[in-house]
Amino acid sequence: MILFLLTLILLKMYRYLLFCVVLLTACKHSQDCPGFDDRDAAWLVYHVNDTIKFTNAANDKIRFVTTQRNTDPSYSEVCHRGEPAGYYCKPCTSSASVSAVTDTLRRNYYRINLEMLNPDGNLSFAVYDNMGILDYDYDTHTVKSADKLDTLTLGGTLYHDVYFHEVDTLLTFMTNTIVWKTYYNKQYGILGFYDRQTHSLFYRE
Repeated sequence: MILFLLTLILLKMYRYLLFCVVLLTACKHSQDCPGFDDRDAAWLVYHVNDTIKFTNAANDKIRFVTTQRNTDPSYSEVCHRGEPAGYYCKPCTSSASVSAVTDTLRRNYYRINLEMLNPDGNLSFAVYDNMGILDYDYDTHTVKSADKLDTLTLGGTLYHDVYFHEVDTLLTFMTNTIVWKTYYNKQYGILGFYDRQTHSLFYRE
């Protein structure tokens, strides 16, 4: 009789433990998400402590120093049980960004920013208040559509596949814009920008 009761108790404990295991595995699941792809990060050409120098026809100088470069690492995403069956997992996401600030006193609020968001399909490049956003394809690692010049010469240097962003400074809400046009490419990053204060084009030295 005692042996029979012990067997029943053990059987109930086994069923309870089995139920707990099934409950836990049914409510949680995970997926492995990759970090930001190096092939995409190649569009963010600057690294920490890089110096980016610009000059204009009057030999004015503006210099930037890269202070931050961030790329998301791989991670594990917890998924949850969906209805009526299966799991719901949030889409994997990743991003990368680069920031540089100027040490030029006249423009101590100037900043260069490059940023990419996957899977949003954005690649943005900015000098202070002028930001261009490119439609980027993370499957082919290329820009799908944007304002682009096949070639452009700045300061005597010929560049290829140049993207640009400009604003109409005649519009009322753009009258205080400090940088109204910016040039960018994959190989060198920011190639040049038009500065309202000096009414001049600054380009890479």
